[in-house]
Amino acid sequence: MGNNSMGQPTYLSPMPPPGHGPHHYHFQLIALDTMLEQLEDNSLTGLKAAITGHVLGFGELVGIFEK
Repeated sequence: MGNNSMGQPTYLSPMPPPGHGPHHYHFQLIALDTMLEQLEDNSLTGLKAAITGHVLGFGELVGIFEK
């Protein structure tokens, strides 16, 4: 699992500020041909490097949420 926007390898639920309008949330699913070992670099760059050459398929869901 790569790091989220707060730098932690955990899920953060959508929490837009009240009255700020709709926010778009992108959820990506990537099918790989191998299991990844624990990453030394959990950044997006490190995750992309680890999956290079192993991607079988890719999908994205964009959700819109506002308070």
